[in-house]
Amino acid sequence: MPGWKLATAALTPRGGLLTIWYSLLGRGDLLLTALGILMLAFAYWDISQTLVQYREYKRYREKYPS
Repeated sequence: MPGWKLATAALTPRGGLLTIWYSLLGRGDLLLTALGILMLAFAYWDISQTLVQYREYKRYREKYPS
């Protein structure tokens, strides 16, 4: 699993939360809130896909050790 993919997945939830927080302070609008929610949803999907790939890789390595 490349390190850059894990790093970008870790940064996305923080960006989503900051976008929602900025919007709730009154400096943004409903569009920023929606953007933050979409960023959080994408982060959840990306992290879950990465974990699924890692589990499949572990199963494969256990089945076919080198």
